[in-house]
Amino acid sequence: MNRPKPKTKQKPSEAETTVDVDFEEAHGSGREIVQAKGISPESKTMVVQIHESELNTRLMMAERRPRVILRCMERMHDMATMNEEAAASMSYDVPRGGKMITGASIRFAEIAQLAWMHGHSDAYVVEINREEMYVTVKGVYLDLETNVSFEEPVRRSLRDKDGKLYTPDMINTTANAACAIAKREAILAGVPRAAWMPAWKAARRKAAGSKEELPKKRQEMLKHFMEQGIGPDRVLMSVGLRSEAQITAAHITQLRGMWMALDSGEALMEELFPIKASASENGDKQPKKRKTLHDLGEDEATIDGANRAEDIQEAYDAGMEGFHKGMEGPPERFLRDAGLQKAWQEGWADAKEGTAEEAEEGLAERDEATKS
Repeated sequence: MNRPKPKTKQKPSEAETTVDVDFEEAHGSGREIVQAKGISPESKTMVVQIHESELNTRLMMAERRPRVILRCMERMHDMATMNEEAAASMSYDVPRGGKMITGASIRFAEIAQLAWMHGHSDAYVVEINREEMYVTVKGVYLDLETNVSFEEPVRRSLRDKDGKLYTPDMINTTANAACAIAKREAILAGVPRAAWMPAWKAARRKAAGSKEELPKKRQEMLKHFMEQGIGPDRVLMSVGLRSEAQITAAHITQLRGMWMALDSGEALMEELFPIKASASENGDKQPKKRKTLHDLGEDEATIDGANRAEDIQEAYDAGMEGFHKGMEGPPERFLRDAGLQKAWQEGWADAKEGTAEEAEEGLAERDEATKS
């Protein structure tokens, strides 16, 4: 009896094992091209069908259960202000052009997408150019309920401080950070600003904490940075202060935002916390020795600087309390000193502005509730 010969497995042809990528070469090998290997046309078709099935399912769910805007905003607010630590991660602070720029972080964007419902986001690398030393990524967000998509491109440099190309590990890290930024920008463009802004502002206020805990928070903040190798002098210099006593609740929120920017790759360590150059590096002369009584008087004034900062902070806090008590001007003890009088007036003005913002947000929420 003749048995049929077993069929031998044939090696797939080159056309079946690779997917051709059409591109126009620019600058030789400067652009990184990655070919997709091991994907046959049959398996590619199957992947596309699976994705189409998942997308159709999500579209049907969005049609059956449309979002309730007020409920989505409440959910967003609750998640962003769940606790002080979570609220602190909702923002980033980075120096740009001599100013400190504040914005919503990728952590907040994730909460916004989750609370807003029926949305899909992603980010991917478009190009890694090793000759011109940059990486380009693109973030996308699709609102399945409105069928509107948003795309946000982001380009990041691949140069180190010496102008050289990053190592492969740093290129990968930079690309991941750029993807997170692009994804965040796409989500915050897709979710209406009027829907997520109140939750983000509430998180900023939550992160500041109460005045009673301010001394403890100062120490905890400086200790946290010291554990990461950042000395108190660098921390204070980054926010334009000279002593720990000058750190206010607003500075605490700003420093937390700066740490979030560092953690997410939004900014570099040297950019956020610069190292003060020594006198020899700047070519300055060494400080002169104290020889006169006038010089000793200058030393005493420097020592009393911390007490002066505490007095100014006390005047600022008194100004905020004065607004809520209905006072129109500072008490007599602050009128005797121009600096304390100015601090009191600034505290009064900030309290007035904060109260107006809370009232405006309350009216907006009430109007939304009335419409729904």
